[in-house]
Amino acid sequence: MDELSQEEFFKYEKMWAVRGYRARSPGERSLGEFLQMADMPTASTILDFGVGCGRPAYALQQKGFRVTGIDLTQTCLDPDILYKLNFVKASLWELPSDLTGDYGYCTDVMEHIPPEKVDAVLAEQVRTCKVGCFYQIATFHDSFGRKINEILHLTIENADWWEDKLKAHWPNVERGTSERRSPRFWCYK
Repeated sequence: MDELSQEEFFKYEKMWAVRGYRARSPGERSLGEFLQMADMPTASTILDFGVGCGRPAYALQQKGFRVTGIDLTQTCLDPDILYKLNFVKASLWELPSDLTGDYGYCTDVMEHIPPEKVDAVLAEQVRTCKVGCFYQIATFHDSFGRKINEILHLTIENADWWEDKLKAHWPNVERGTSERRSPRFWCYK
């Protein structure tokens, strides 16, 4: 794990211990749009990049998909989900070389990525996803980081910027019906 990954690991170890941080899971609200846009066959493999509490990944697993959650720290997972999901501890810019899946799910994650690592993360997602990846990206500053004297949303850009960034990596990018502050994109090969 590189030095920046270690710094982020310690930051999120502290953050996931803060009461209330896991109460809201933006990925839960986006599941319907993801399922509609991706139109995946049952038993497809899904990589949940930045799995967080794990509730969306577990819901996908309950629908018959094979899901692998990826995050810097396993303490992010809700205790009742902890041992029910396949989990890979990794930085999103340093994914294991043998990690692959049909689809990716990446909600409320890209804004947490340090600006100098955004391209590396997108390149890894393109490499590991055989078909495509769904993104929901917050375009505003976080409010929870101040509880541990940290900034969580490190790459704050508007929807057009994110669309251009995604198009630099993915051959096809569609913008979903989305909230103004958290645009959604379906990117595919």
